Amino acid sequence: MPVTYDLKRLAAVPTASELVDIVLLRTQRKTPTVVHPGYKITRIRSFYMRKVKFTQQTVSERLGAIVTDFPRLDDVHPFHADLMGVLQGAARLPLPRRAPRRAPGTTGTTTSSRSASSTRARSSARPCAATTCD
Repeated sequence: MPVTYDLKRLAAVPTASELVDIVLLRTQRKTPTVVHPGYKITRIRSFYMRKVKFTQQTVSERLGAIVTDFPRLDDVHPFHADLMGVLQGAARLPLPRRAPRRAPGTTGTTTSSRSASSTRARSSARPCAATTCD
C-alpha cells in the first residue's frame, strides 16, 4: 500500500547557521547559565558537560526530525519524484532508477533473432541513432 505524504506540511530545512542559532538559543534557555567563582572544578566541569550533552541531544533531535519528516524517495509518487529530479537536478538529488512497467506474465527479455534485427533496422533508420539530438 503506497504511503501518501502531505508535501504542503513539510517544514523547510534550516540552513547550518540557522540550525546553530536555534540549538544554542535552546541550550541557553534550558540549562543553567551562571558559574560562580567559588565553584569547585568538578562542579564547573559538570556544568559545561551538561551544556555540551544538551546541545548534542538537541542537534540530534533536530536532524533526526528533518530526516524522518522528509518523504522516502521510494514511496513518493513517480510524478513527484520526476518533479524533484527536474527541480533539484540529478546531481543534487539522486533518485533511484525505476524499471519500466511490463505487462503481467512477461519477462521483458527477448531471445528471438527477429526482434534483435528489427531493433537494429529501426535504429539505423533514424538519423540521430548514434548521436544525441536533444
